[in-house]
Amino acid sequence: MPMKNSLLVRMLFSLSLLAAAAPFLPAQDAPKNFPAGKWQEVAAKNDTDNPGGVLILPNGERFVSGTKMVKTKDGEELADFLICPNGQTFTSETAKGGPHFPYVSPDGSLVAILRQPATKTGMLYIYYKGADGKFQEVKDVNQKVVELLQTSKNKKWAAAAEYALFLDGMTGRTLSATIVDFDAPTKGEARPNLKLKLQVGPDGTISL
Repeated sequence: MPMKNSLLVRMLFSLSLLAAAAPFLPAQDAPKNFPAGKWQEVAAKNDTDNPGGVLILPNGERFVSGTKMVKTKDGEELADFLICPNGQTFTSETAKGGPHFPYVSPDGSLVAILRQPATKTGMLYIYYKGADGKFQEVKDVNQKVVELLQTSKNKKWAAAAEYALFLDGMTGRTLSATIVDFDAPTKGEARPNLKLKLQVGPDGTISL
């Protein structure tokens, strides 16, 4: 969800200080299942802040992702954040933070990122760039996948997709994902899981 303006200003100011002071690890080639780009991790300063890093696309655009304590009207809470090249910032509540690597299409118009707000959870967040150049969040991605599964041959996986949908990769506008059933009995060390492909349209519409 977009941050309130005052909170956004504080976050951007904190991030500017972070970029100036925190050491970056050497740039690494993204693994083969990531779109092209360089991921630079930032060394954490303490146990509560995990600044994550910066994904630098070939065209120079930067996506910043991390976890930070943020102030709210009720005090402070831990939040994952994603800052897009145009300055838009999106956050989500978390109890543990991460992972932080955003999957971004080579043209920078589609962004997907996995968040794990608690143990044994996988929440998928998707953002797409509209005609006005602004990013929009696809609301309730896990729930949308649940609804798609309920009318498919894999409907038995719908319940697990609500809280355990993990992002594996991106090719064009196709996302590779895995649903893990943490409630089912394990088979050896492996949890029952289902691989699936998600198609994301230019307007953020998701289909199987």
